[in-house]
Amino acid sequence: AAQAPSGPAAPPLVDGAAASLPPGAGWRAMKFEKAFGGPRPKKPPVFRLPRIQSHARIQVAVTAFSIGCAVGGFLLITVLQTHVERLQANYEGDLVNDALPCARRTLAACDSTMDDVCSAACCPQGYICLRDPTVGLFCQDRFEACGNFDFCLDVADTTRTCEKQSCKDRTMIARMTSIVYVIAAAAVIVDIADIVLCLTWADNVMIKSVGNLISCLVKLLGFAMLLGVGTDGYLTDLADSDCFNADGALTVNQAYQLFAGAAAALFMGSLLSLCLAPISALHGGRLNEKPNFTNRQLAIGA
Repeated sequence: AAQAPSGPAAPPLVDGAAASLPPGAGWRAMKFEKAFGGPRPKKPPVFRLPRIQSHARIQVAVTAFSIGCAVGGFLLITVLQTHVERLQANYEGDLVNDALPCARRTLAACDSTMDDVCSAACCPQGYICLRDPTVGLFCQDRFEACGNFDFCLDVADTTRTCEKQSCKDRTMIARMTSIVYVIAAAAVIVDIADIVLCLTWADNVMIKSVGNLISCLVKLLGFAMLLGVGTDGYLTDLADSDCFNADGALTVNQAYQLFAGAAAALFMGSLLSLCLAPISALHGGRLNEKPNFTNRQLAIGA
């Protein structure tokens, strides 16, 4: 007959623990506790996420950055609009600033669509009148030559028809910067209204979250319109084609930097407003406690 294995028998485990442990696990655990006087220590986790005690800091920080992006985008769009107007000013009429294009339209004394003979009254001081077989009369800077002559001539629109794509881009960007200026101002107003809601209607989570979504959409609309008209490509081509003198080239480079900063500010502001929407849906405008809800029950009669 087979003999039982020698050695002390393992004491039985209580509360059905033997069914969930592998063979011998309970006996080894009891041996560890008997030898070291306590349960086996647990290994600390390799990575532990910090526990957020309150949403107040996150809500205040995200709100502050969102408003900062809105105000920054509005200021950058404002300066960008002035730079675009500065670049537009000297393509026709008298000279009004130092950002001089290498090619421009003739003065009112010489109509390039009717006249074909240059005279001293055709161009402002610092320009000479030239005649091109395709566009007729135009004025060229006496001291600065165009890098890409055809592109610069198309941007100047000496024929006053604006048929070329570069001329259409110039006029479209000039109009769009004015529209984006209004949109950026609206984004700042919506964010200020969000602060007012936090102070007055802190318990109204629906209005608070809807306001954040509206702010997100307004900023995203301004960002999309700024990029959708091809501002990036137009300013890059204008800089690469050397269509302005030194002051004008500096204005073009600054305009591109302003465009990039405004687009980034509007995009980041839209993301931050989107992140605020679920926080507002949970906590409203309160920072340390839950909003006070009014539960309404509908009594259905027989």
